[in-house]
Amino acid sequence: MPPPSSTFSGFSWLSDLGWSDRFELLERIGSGGMGQVWRARERGTDRIVALKALDPSKSGDDHLLARLDIEAATLIKLRDAGQHEHIVPIIDFKVSDTHACLVMEFIPGLNLRKWCDTHQLSLTKRVELIAQVARATGWFHALDVIHRDLKPANILVSAVTHQPVIVDFSIAKINDTLPLTLTNEALGTAPYMAPEQLDRTRGDITPATDVYALGVTLYELLTHILPHPGELPQIIQRHQNEVAPARPSLINKDVPRDLESICLQALSHHPGYRYASGLEFAQDLDRYLEGQPV
Repeated sequence: MPPPSSTFSGFSWLSDLGWSDRFELLERIGSGGMGQVWRARERGTDRIVALKALDPSKSGDDHLLARLDIEAATLIKLRDAGQHEHIVPIIDFKVSDTHACLVMEFIPGLNLRKWCDTHQLSLTKRVELIAQVARATGWFHALDVIHRDLKPANILVSAVTHQPVIVDFSIAKINDTLPLTLTNEALGTAPYMAPEQLDRTRGDITPATDVYALGVTLYELLTHILPHPGELPQIIQRHQNEVAPARPSLINKDVPRDLESICLQALSHHPGYRYASGLEFAQDLDRYLEGQPV
């Protein structure tokens, strides 16, 4: 890990944004195709925040700028709707001619998969976490927001509260419109993408698309493998052939039949056969946890 610096690929991006007096960079905690994420201290309040900054060398990339704009707009919409305890809060957002940066609350902890494995959580505790995430997903579904990239890496579990927090709304779909000016480009992470994300002829992007991703995440937490492993071409082929994933109980004998049924319903190749929203998925998980019929 390089030492903290106010430069980014040779650019003084904090200064160019007019934020060099406001934030002190402490540690780079992530990087990707869009740029970097830094843990930083807000000087006036001493609170620790996460800065998600676009790489200045890519400032002319309208696609990446759109993704950061979408994430900011989505989080602002959710904040204005009352904010949800399981969704990362936005603090600020700023764009210049060459830079863009999103300021969010810093969530100390691990992603969902690592948290469960590191703490050796029981099957019940894993289901409880997924139910919380599904309920939060249902909350933003009711606000016409679809995440489109739910996966363990985008669900952080706080080391302070031990509660899950959904992050990264950079490819969210808002108000039943396609926020990115794309035609047939698939958006998401292949193993967690619903068939309709990979092949638009299979159906529209709806809340059931997020339910599929939650189903993949639950399957992974129960079995430690993915329901449709492999590279993108193999996954697409499996969906085209409607290959059913292995039943979770065949991989982990401790998975009860009712929980297996919930998981496999969320993983249906057909959107109409899945739970219609994150809330419906959460409600059936709650029934399972309470020992009621699902």
